[in-house]
Amino acid sequence: MRYARLKYHHLLSEVTKPGRYTDNELHASHKKPAEDKVCFCLAYPDVYEVGFSHLGLKILYRLLNNELDSMADRVYTPWQDMAEVMVQSGLSLFGIESGVAVRDFDVLGFTLQSELTYTNILYMLDLAGISKLAAERGEDEPLVIAGGPCGSNPEPLADFLDAVLIGEGEDAIIELKDCLSALKHNSRKEKLRGLSRIPGVYVPSLYEESAAGVVSKGEAPARVEIRKNLNFSDDGILTEFQLVPWIQPTHDRLAVEIMRGCSRGCRFCHAGYFYRPVREKSQERIFSQIKAGIKNAGWEEVALTSLSSSDYSGIRSVLLKLEKLLGCDNTSLSLPSLRVDSLDETITGLMNSMQQTGITIAPEAGSQRLRDSINKNISEEEILEGIRIALANGWKVLKLYFMIGLPFEEWSDIEAIVELVEKIIRLAKKHLQINITISPFVPKPFTPFQWAALGNRDELLEKSLYLKNSLKKYRFIKLKYHTIENQLLECLLGRGDRRAGKLLLGAYLQGAKFDGWNEYFDYSYWQKASIATGINIEDYLGEINPETVLPWDHISIGVDKEYLKKEYEKAKLGEQTSDCRDRCTGCGLCDEELKPEYKGNEEYEIQLPESSGQEESSAVLERRAFRVVYEKGIEVRFIGHLDMLRMSYRLVRVSGLPVAYTEGYNRHPQISFGPPLPLGMKSRCEYFDLNLYGSKETAEEVKIALKRVFPPGMELQEIIFPVNKQMRSMEYYDEEEVFVELEENMLAGIDEQLVTFTQAEKWEYSRSRKNKVKIVDLKEQVSSLQRQGKILQLKKKLTGASSFEVLEQVFGISRAEAVKLNITRERLIKY
Repeated sequence: MRYARLKYHHLLSEVTKPGRYTDNELHASHKKPAEDKVCFCLAYPDVYEVGFSHLGLKILYRLLNNELDSMADRVYTPWQDMAEVMVQSGLSLFGIESGVAVRDFDVLGFTLQSELTYTNILYMLDLAGISKLAAERGEDEPLVIAGGPCGSNPEPLADFLDAVLIGEGEDAIIELKDCLSALKHNSRKEKLRGLSRIPGVYVPSLYEESAAGVVSKGEAPARVEIRKNLNFSDDGILTEFQLVPWIQPTHDRLAVEIMRGCSRGCRFCHAGYFYRPVREKSQERIFSQIKAGIKNAGWEEVALTSLSSSDYSGIRSVLLKLEKLLGCDNTSLSLPSLRVDSLDETITGLMNSMQQTGITIAPEAGSQRLRDSINKNISEEEILEGIRIALANGWKVLKLYFMIGLPFEEWSDIEAIVELVEKIIRLAKKHLQINITISPFVPKPFTPFQWAALGNRDELLEKSLYLKNSLKKYRFIKLKYHTIENQLLECLLGRGDRRAGKLLLGAYLQGAKFDGWNEYFDYSYWQKASIATGINIEDYLGEINPETVLPWDHISIGVDKEYLKKEYEKAKLGEQTSDCRDRCTGCGLCDEELKPEYKGNEEYEIQLPESSGQEESSAVLERRAFRVVYEKGIEVRFIGHLDMLRMSYRLVRVSGLPVAYTEGYNRHPQISFGPPLPLGMKSRCEYFDLNLYGSKETAEEVKIALKRVFPPGMELQEIIFPVNKQMRSMEYYDEEEVFVELEENMLAGIDEQLVTFTQAEKWEYSRSRKNKVKIVDLKEQVSSLQRQGKILQLKKKLTGASSFEVLEQVFGISRAEAVKLNITRERLIKY
């Protein structure tokens, strides 16, 4: 039956991080697929922790779920262990919230953030049971669409995608939904023709390759123009109800996009051209999102995101206000895209007060000559002065990013990287941890360097090793460089045509997947595919004549090709182009409708939350300890101890209770947890102890405040007060009582095994932990083991053997089988 929920939780004990595949994230929509809706499954072709951090997918998810006639679920690439279990059990890829097979949705929408995820797209199609080739898909299969910056050259994926959205998706996704809603009962071809009429949507099947490039077959526009969100600065898309995960993602923070686009014009940077022009959000909208995000989800870190956040015209004003706001909420700040030439005493001091102690600088090149050529527009003096200011304000960690293999690079430019780093060392006087990342330059479409060659592999390796050997004498420097073969693939798939797609398919069939992960990347798959298909990878890596027709010439991002050619020529001469905030550089993008919007200087008076009293001396305020007892239900039984701890921090922050915080730099609520519960078990008696400052709340009032914010899977049972020091010890309880609900086919022989165990003097087995083998006697661990009907009642020490080990060693029930059972910690026992 279509839209049936698949059963898969019984498989989760067999995989690492089962929390990747469970539901119930905070603020999830839980909208069910239905025939009267256009049903989207939004896909990020990488593992959950990486994909969850992507803000764009969250925005589209929220937009679609806010519409009455559509719904959106999400799916991420299963890690290899989960995928193997799925294949062995015949389980199809499913939406993380609905549990519905991805194949049952109307649309499967991929986000294209990196070329190294392209094989994962094919992997996910296979796991979903969807035809990899668009031409082979039937009427009962979903439309496979994609969008994102890598989609600006869609040709390597043209054989696999039904449609590609070129540009920004906030407005376009609703038009796409409306089109499919109107054509819901029409044929696949009619839907695709309808999509092709939406500005910014490219339907590959309606185009073909020719000597003149990719041309329309007659049913679609000759050129697809990029789609821009014209209302970005004033849009009503608030992100304060961002999804909150149970397991820790790559970026565990509230992301607030303060600006889109960049005015700098670095000649290597695809994002800088793709997201033009600059559009700033007003301070009022920024702060409304931050305040609501902290209030609704208890985020402990806020990130102001953009391509260059320090270029935001009101950045100083924003930071001044944030220092007061985040200080009240014990929240830290992350400014991940900070230009060193914007650093001054004010900005550095403000960020230091908001718990940021590291600085990231991307000089990209070591010499001024090469920085001018790539239009980095930053001087060595500005770099050193920014670092001096950061050091003076107590910053201890410096991250440096350099590229090698840049167009017009000379060996002296490589030596200049070492010279610049050594100048920084002399300035820092060793009071600094320096982390350096070296990346080979990769030419990208729609940049002035799109015609440049990728550096020779042997030369790139020689340069990387030179830098590593030159700096290895400094123990406080960590240097890493990207795998050169990864960059070859980025170039191949970034500048490729439809033939490159055939090579992509061949590599996938050889075994390629997770190409961005060192533990899975194997370049030999691509070499074998190259031989099998007769497609030479090297053909895509060399310099391109600027007069050559490019595979992406039928796509326009609004920047004139002639402008890019002029910029390429200026790079050869080492000439800079000014920041377009200072004056228009004539790229051809802006018109009366689309132009830069600088709203950061529109002042906004922020209202701070009422003080919780923590500004007073902590010695004056009384701390009162409450024990919060809750039930851990089936929804979160695969969430680990540390992840439960992180979520509890957030829930306590959201509750509004006057929680006490730890002292020191990285402050967090004073919460101590009870004994850990093994993954896969439920519990009626989990608890954490919570300190409240100067609290006059009764236990009932604390219960009401927390019950309001506890999510499904955490059912509040009681609040115990007072809690003395002895009770707060992790060793306070002696034993736990566990109930195991056995299946009917397990009952035979259970009583005989119980008698055997009861009469035995010893019941030893070997247990391996952290590469150490220990002999454990279960008779010393288990104080009572009996059966009442189907319920096995177990009393055992809290430390030592787990309930799963007792089941396996006494009854021969493997963990894989046991996790399918209803196993519950009923109570903790103190003798």
